[in-house]
Amino acid sequence: QTANRILLGCGLFLAVAEVLKQFFYYYVMMDHSYAWGEFPFQLCSIPMYLCLILPFVKSERIKRAMCGFLMTYNMLGGFISFFEPSGLLHEYWTLTFHALIWHMLLVFLGTFIALSGRGCRSRKDYWGATVTFLVLCAVAFGINCAFWNISGGQINMFFVGPANSSLVVFKQISELLGWYVSTAVYIPAT
Repeated sequence: QTANRILLGCGLFLAVAEVLKQFFYYYVMMDHSYAWGEFPFQLCSIPMYLCLILPFVKSERIKRAMCGFLMTYNMLGGFISFFEPSGLLHEYWTLTFHALIWHMLLVFLGTFIALSGRGCRSRKDYWGATVTFLVLCAVAFGINCAFWNISGGQINMFFVGPANSSLVVFKQISELLGWYVSTAVYIPAT
């Protein structure tokens, strides 16, 4: 029960922080137009959704897959962002603060889930986390395609195309060989 409260509290904090960020981009950064590159379905945005729904999931299998995803893919994403912090450092200190706190919380969530025994403990659990990642990649690609025209090609959730990746190394692969090659390398690399 305490773990569920912690996860729900983290989810609520992330949701409020995301709403504030969206308003900041809309009113301050983008002069009353939507910043499609900030659409909240990046790999690092997923904990906001999962933490809000995890306490209410009844299926133990689905709950373990979601926790496994948070413990592996999201903690890795949060951790790695501090080694290549270009996505964390912004022109406005408020956005930099938001990004730093957000990614620290990803590392906290992954560590908390691992230490509480809710994360991956078997090969099957890791497979569940990977299936969750792949399903989310498919959803992200669907979002990218659905909003491609309206965003003017600015949307690229999970960096899976059809826009070129902005991630180090994958950006060069995208520019040289195309987004589909970059995506085919990026997903297994992740």
